[in-house]
Amino acid sequence: NLTEEQFNSIPKGLLTKLKIPLQDTTGFDFSGLNNIKELDLSRVRNLSSEQFNSIPKKQLTKVKLFHTDVQRFDFSNLISIEELDLEGAKNFTSEQFNSLPKDKLIKLSLLGINLRSFIFSNLTQIQELDLECSQELSAGQFNSMPKQHLIKLNVSDVLLTDFVFSNLDVIQELNFGFATGLIANQFNDIPKQPLVKLNLSTI
Repeated sequence: NLTEEQFNSIPKGLLTKLKIPLQDTTGFDFSGLNNIKELDLSRVRNLSSEQFNSIPKKQLTKVKLFHTDVQRFDFSNLISIEELDLEGAKNFTSEQFNSLPKDKLIKLSLLGINLRSFIFSNLTQIQELDLECSQELSAGQFNSMPKQHLIKLNVSDVLLTDFVFSNLDVIQELNFGFATGLIANQFNDIPKQPLVKLNLSTI
């Protein structure tokens, strides 16, 4: 593991990619990451909101916070974000998600997240979406989501009552494994010509 002194002594002005999963980040100064584009802080420990919020984010295109505590993290200035992995993130709220700029977001993982009050209607460019094991996702939320670019969708272990799949016009990979509430009419309405991979395990 890096020490606080070691990390803080690294010249960061030219860094474009940083990956420090499982790291204890106590005392780490991220404020000098002026050119950072890709950031992996998966399973880091003791990362405060002050540390995360001090990171310059205008050029960030990829962020991974897999199983990281993101309480009070500010996502509203991720203006260039294209890929965001929040699988298993702790304390991620609808307010944080709804403030997130989504006009460039093409890949998003919310695996295992409670999605109550999350707004998906502005995911206009989304191509890959992982909602596996998410909770409290309503048909209204899902159906409001733009799907004209969606090529990969994972709704494994999700309650799918009244979800509409008929507008998945370019879908290539679809995972329904362990999902509940899916009926024949929903499945039969799915455009299947582009499909190359389909999981119906336990349906």
